[in-house]
Amino acid sequence: SIICEGVVLVIKRRWYNSSVYRLLCFAIFWNGFMINWNIIAIATETWAMAVFGIIHDLVGLYLMYNVVLTFVNSSYITVQDGRINVVSRPFRGCKAPSSVDTANIREIRCRRNVSVGRRSVTTNFDVHALDANRIETVIIGELATLNEALFLEQELEKHLGL
Repeated sequence: SIICEGVVLVIKRRWYNSSVYRLLCFAIFWNGFMINWNIIAIATETWAMAVFGIIHDLVGLYLMYNVVLTFVNSSYITVQDGRINVVSRPFRGCKAPSSVDTANIREIRCRRNVSVGRRSVTTNFDVHALDANRIETVIIGELATLNEALFLEQELEKHLGL
């Protein structure tokens, strides 16, 4: 959603996308397996097995945390007082809030990121600010679609008069 009141622009971008359901299923499976692992380790008093499981328990908790963030979090991109600020709410997530000075911005652009794994190719998009010295600064990253990145680029450029 977009709120534009005079010189202030606020764009709210939800983190939710349909791929979260695959991660949710995997996290439920992973945590269910680890619960059984821990029950067996404690019942048989196999303490080495229990200690080894702690690392995997932490991975399962991290997966569930990311699932919850994807369902409830939003990023707020605010243009106000000569700055573009990006914060995540209601939870911060893994990335710190970012802030870019608008005085030197000459262009807003999108960048496609391709990550090639053994069995898959992952593509996401970032929105960058290019300053007078040709230095790029990421405004917001890891967007799922090119359309979303282009939309943010166009709204920011329109508001900043670029």
